[in-house]
Amino acid sequence: MGIDVQRAARFGSAGHGGQVLLSLAARNLARVAVKDLGEHRLHGL
Repeated sequence: MGIDVQRAARFGSAGHGGQVLLSLAARNLARVAVKDLGEHRLHGL
């Protein structure tokens, strides 16, 4: 376990049923329509 594993776990737990989480950079590269649900701040990151 390290900080990267903890960070990945926090990102993974932020999504809910069927959501795909994208960074801003990934969203800009996406070739599909996306729905912006707003920012979500992750505690400690």
